[in-house]
Amino acid sequence: MLASLRSGIVAAVGTQVVLTVASVCNATVLATSSSQSTLLHEEKEVFDAPHYDHVTEFVTKMYSGRGITHNHSNNNNKTKMKDDFVQLGDQVIFTDPAATCLGPHEVREAFRALQYLTPQSKVPPRCIHVQPQGESIALSYALHQEYWGGQVVLPSLLIVTVQLRQRKDVPESEFVVTHMQELWNGVPLWNSYLFRIVRRVNGMASWHLTRSLLS
Repeated sequence: MLASLRSGIVAAVGTQVVLTVASVCNATVLATSSSQSTLLHEEKEVFDAPHYDHVTEFVTKMYSGRGITHNHSNNNNKTKMKDDFVQLGDQVIFTDPAATCLGPHEVREAFRALQYLTPQSKVPPRCIHVQPQGESIALSYALHQEYWGGQVVLPSLLIVTVQLRQRKDVPESEFVVTHMQELWNGVPLWNSYLFRIVRRVNGMASWHLTRSLLS
């Protein structure tokens, strides 16, 4: 009985690792990144990007290793920082080829852990596409990141979906982030049910590990 349980656990962990490696390799080693990365580099900032400067600053902060601040919506101080205008939604989702994080706590922890990879933007994030989606707006950002002191260079496409919420204290709207998806080298995610489960398991495991090891 114990031997069968052990074998089952080993098989499950092995499958998880193999599928994770396959997903990551698809977006990096096996990707046709030469053409896709070039397209990302050549994309210009859209003309209405200044309307989303708060979101751009939010993305820039995340990918420079400065993490995500907690919500300040109840703060009565009318002097607001830029990232006070961008908040994580209660059901926010972040996903990339390796993991899926659910909820503000997991997403914040993921970007807190990112600082240990010494991220640096070779080119500042720029908004290259704006797509209204009913009550939401999808903002696409071209990223060109370095990690571990330049040992890893990773261009990617970050799609940030936001909703607008009018604030009472200022005449400016607040951006509520509901979804973020990072496509390494611009390669679409494998979205079969199996790979979605694998990414979610990795997200939960990452959250527990970073909370315990990086506290």
